[in-house]
Amino acid sequence: MKVDEPLVSIVAVCYNHEKYLKETLDSILHQTYSNIQLIIIDDCSQDNSVAKIEKWIQDNKVDCQFISRPKNLGLCKNLNEGLVISTGKYYQSIACDDVMEPHKIEKQVTFFEQQKEDVMLICSNFSTIDKNGTVVSEAYFNDNFIFPEEVFSAILSKYMGYQIIIHSPTVLLRRKVFDVVGTYDESLQQEDFYMCLLISSRFSVKFMNEVLAKYRVLDTSLSKQFKFGGTFFYERAKVIAKFYDREGEQLDAVIKFQLKQVKRILNEGLLSNEENTIMNGLEIYTLMKPFYNKTNSIDKNLFKIYISFPKVFKHWARKTNFKFVKNKYQLFYKLGIAPIFKQLFNFKIT
Repeated sequence: MKVDEPLVSIVAVCYNHEKYLKETLDSILHQTYSNIQLIIIDDCSQDNSVAKIEKWIQDNKVDCQFISRPKNLGLCKNLNEGLVISTGKYYQSIACDDVMEPHKIEKQVTFFEQQKEDVMLICSNFSTIDKNGTVVSEAYFNDNFIFPEEVFSAILSKYMGYQIIIHSPTVLLRRKVFDVVGTYDESLQQEDFYMCLLISSRFSVKFMNEVLAKYRVLDTSLSKQFKFGGTFFYERAKVIAKFYDREGEQLDAVIKFQLKQVKRILNEGLLSNEENTIMNGLEIYTLMKPFYNKTNSIDKNLFKIYISFPKVFKHWARKTNFKFVKNKYQLFYKLGIAPIFKQLFNFKIT
């Protein structure tokens, strides 16, 4: 270890990753950067992950902290636990099915040390691999990719045709950013999407167009859910609702992105059935209500989608089973949308 190497904390979170965790942990062990604090957390895996992690630690005589959960707590709680334990100047989290390239930490720390203090996040290009480790794509971003200056708005705009411009396995953070923005929001499933928006809305973000990580695309990956909509789109809508207090260009980007989510659900048949469409649509309708009086800086034509909701839901209600709708009334009530529900479907609840 070089005397002047700042400490980097890496939190590796595992859940049923027995097939892949060794490759992930080996990629951390074999980093060319040596001053690393490794924290491994298993979130009550139901496979043989814990035994394999323990064997890996013993075989490699690794100085690390291993936490094995007796109960599944979810990703955000584990990331927040890792944050509490971490003491590094820089911080990285990684799922135990993704892989770091050997020079990742060294190159990103060197780059970070050359930046101003307002740079809080550095990300990079990455390759994708399948469940067998076969390379699917050598590089996500092509050679012509130019990282945006306005990162927050770019995340929400499919910048240069890319669905994602900051990908979690590639990210290295200044640990102190969490002192300002807070920890991961445990009410959200898309914690990385939220954190990238939160940081980029307040601080500078830099990009290295080098492949420094491998992202494993599995059937359970969130990226796969783009094909299905449903929970994925509603979870994104919940994230966006956290940014309703933004102003100017950022507020414009937030509203336009939220409306695009809704339009995809309504027009592209992304949900598995009409019942789910009604439920998710009503929930998103409620999430968007606070925007109705904030349209002064927005193209009001976009709100035609919003205004059309009642007619759309009445149409679906006629086609679906009213017993289902009535059974879900208590759920709607808990979500705070019972008044909207009664108005839209116009029948008595017994």
